[in-house]
Amino acid sequence: MERVGLASGFKYFGPHDWYRELVSRIILLQHPNGSFGADDHGLDTCVDTAYTLLFLSRGRHPVLMTKLKFGRFWDNRPRDLANLARFAGKEVERQLNWQVVDIEHPWYDWFDSPVLYIASHTPPQLTPRDYQNLRNYVLAGGMIFTNADVGSSTFSNWVQTLAQKLLPGHKLQPIPNDDPIYSIQYKLRSHPPLLGLSNGVRWLLVHSPTDVAVSWELRDDKRRAVNFQLGTNLFLYASGKPDLRNRIDSPYIEASNAAPSGWVKLAQVQYEGNWNPEPAAWPRFSRFLEQETHEALDLSTKPADKLLPGSAAIATLTGTDSHAFSDQEKQSLRSFVESGSVLLIDCCGGHDAFAQSVRQDLISGAFASGTPVPLTPDHPLLKGLKPQSGSPMRLRPYAMDQLGHIRTDVQLLHVGKGYVVFSPMDITSGLLGTHTWAISGYDPAACEQFAMNLVEWAKQLNRNR
Repeated sequence: MERVGLASGFKYFGPHDWYRELVSRIILLQHPNGSFGADDHGLDTCVDTAYTLLFLSRGRHPVLMTKLKFGRFWDNRPRDLANLARFAGKEVERQLNWQVVDIEHPWYDWFDSPVLYIASHTPPQLTPRDYQNLRNYVLAGGMIFTNADVGSSTFSNWVQTLAQKLLPGHKLQPIPNDDPIYSIQYKLRSHPPLLGLSNGVRWLLVHSPTDVAVSWELRDDKRRAVNFQLGTNLFLYASGKPDLRNRIDSPYIEASNAAPSGWVKLAQVQYEGNWNPEPAAWPRFSRFLEQETHEALDLSTKPADKLLPGSAAIATLTGTDSHAFSDQEKQSLRSFVESGSVLLIDCCGGHDAFAQSVRQDLISGAFASGTPVPLTPDHPLLKGLKPQSGSPMRLRPYAMDQLGHIRTDVQLLHVGKGYVVFSPMDITSGLLGTHTWAISGYDPAACEQFAMNLVEWAKQLNRNR
């Protein structure tokens, strides 16, 4: 079963997820001493144990890309991903798998891989539900890679439509030559041109208007090595390079069927600009919080100039671009904090443009009466977190590469009865649980722990008011 599954790429045989179903059966047959086999006493089971461990380990290998099966002409290049996975696996010195999943399956089923691959020479006939599934996938942290087979302009035109469905009001743009996608593993000076759709933090959709997959299909990694190197770079960008996760380690968190034991009000601050680049981040964290504590977030959206005092225990303010906050916005934010609530400000993606706006307009303007100080190691917000390289929390590998020994302290301002927590590094994207490259921020696990600490601390402040 495993050999057929890995060779064909199919995640499902009919309605059966062959790996997960067989694992669930096998684990129940394990003997107390750890062995597997028919012997009830766990004796003389070396052969069965060896084959079982081979099955369990090989099925867990990271999935390079998931090919989307849809209608007709979805598989013009049947061996493209198989050959790319073989090449990339040798280069990163780790066995990589690939797989095929039908578009009829829910979007979170595609999350075995950080990249969803769509290739054809003709536009797929998709329903509104299909487009919503694709949008959910990228908003949750995935990346879609599309390839125009035989350089089809008809397919490329459809990709422009897809971009509008994924992120309304945004268009595909040429990916700059200095983008990390061209240098994360291989420094590609000459490469096929790529178009991309970004939310200001990461690439949600990358499109190749030229047919790079034909060289994958032909296994032509000698004459057209750049196409294989580009495919490897795409995977490493989406996966986070050193943080390759196995196929069953999905960042998706299922909603609980039980009612939460309590609610904590959290308002996301809205302003004129890119105020919510990662709309799936806090909803996912709410499910994580409920999983860990049985409490959940009562999420709402509040315009910056209409954020009322006491309307929430926590408000979050994030962005990617510079923004000039109005006097009314400043006054509203200040009144909210003075009433005893907590305002968390972070720079989504770790972008300096938004950080400068916060420092100049808010910290030096609206909250000028307070003095920002770095969090001390014993502060409740850093409970369970270990400092790293001068940072209060573990950084993403990309951030460590970029910052070196530069300190990246989270700062705290005491304003009235409340507090402002300011992080010049990304926390919001970390709450997606994904490890996308080129984000200057904290490790996702650290972001989740920090956010849990924030909720508990804000509750205590609220009780002590």
